Parts: sequence; structure tokens; C-alpha cells
Amino acid sequence: MARTEILRTASKWAMPALLVLLFLWANCTNIFAPEQREPDDYSLTPTKAQTSPDSVLFNFESALNHKDIDVYKRCLHRDFQFIDPHLAATDINALYSYDDEIAIISNMFSLEQVEIQWKFGTLRYTGEGVGEENKDQGDVQSIEAYFQVTVFDGASAQTASGTQKYKFVEQSKDFWVIIENRDESIPPEGR
Repeated sequence: MARTEILRTASKWAMPALLVLLFLWANCTNIFAPEQREPDDYSLTPTKAQTSPDSVLFNFESALNHKDIDVYKRCLHRDFQFIDPHLAATDINALYSYDDEIAIISNMFSLEQVEIQWKFGTLRYTGEGVGEENKDQGDVQSIEAYFQVTVFDGASAQTASGTQKYKFVEQSKDFWVIIENRDESIPPEGR
């Protein structure tokens, strides 16, 4: 009688125990072959350590070509300004800040059908040292960069080129960022 009772109890718990064991086996990982995972901040965008203005421009170009807003943000100082000297000072596009720049670029990056090919050409160092207006920000360097950008929208390609003047500041030891971008390109006719 006791033996019958043991078999009845065992059969009652056998199926749930088997299901639990199967569940555990399916969800266990092999400690000798752990799952390969990418770090959360892994990016396919090629970058360099921003130890000089040249490396910042490399990252800037790479961020544009790979539509990587995080890399783009790392290239800019929080006090960043974009300046278009061809526009009237009252035009909202003549001068805007970091937040405006990030919003504009984020919108451009969100367009799935648009592919960007940005390329810097000739770089010309136009200044070095500390300007009166930037003394509190450390060393400042200026570079005039020729650029060419081609934007593909799936149906056609539009190309523009021109010159940008960038001011760089060493934000912290061996970490440079862009603090100013001045568009020196020749404006289109009628502007």
C-alpha cells in the first residue's frame, strides 16, 4: 500500500518537475561558451580619439556619412554656434546653437531614403592660441576646411561644396571639440 502511495505521489509531481527541468535547461547558458553580446555603446561608425582638431574632423565626417547622432554630438561643444555670415543678423538661420544644430541634424538623419556622402578636402590652419573671447575655454585652434557633400534621396543626387571655418577648443586634457562653425561658402544666387 505504501508503495502504491509513493508511485501515485511521484507520478503527480513527475510531469511538473520534468517541465521545470526542461525550462531550466533551455534557459541556462553554458559558462564555457557564453553568449556573444555587443556593448551597449558599440557603434559601426569609425572614430578616432579626439586628441586634435584633425581627429575631430575625421569623427565629424564619419558621423555625417554614417548618420550617427551620438558621434556627431561628441564632436560639438555645448556652447557650439553655427554662423552664416551671408544672412541678415535677424534671420533665424544666421546664428544658432548646439540644441538647434542637433535638432536639424537629427531630422536629417531620420530620413531613411537619404544617403549622405560628406568629404573634407583641403584643410588650412588659420589660427592658434587663445582669443580674448575664449580665454576661459583654453586653447583654441581654427581650421578652414573645403568640403563637398552629396545627398542621395533615392531618385536623384544633389551636390554642394564650399568652405567652412571651424574653431576648436580643448574641452579637457586631450579631448578637442568644435565650438564654432562659420559657413564661408559662396551663397546661391538670389540669397
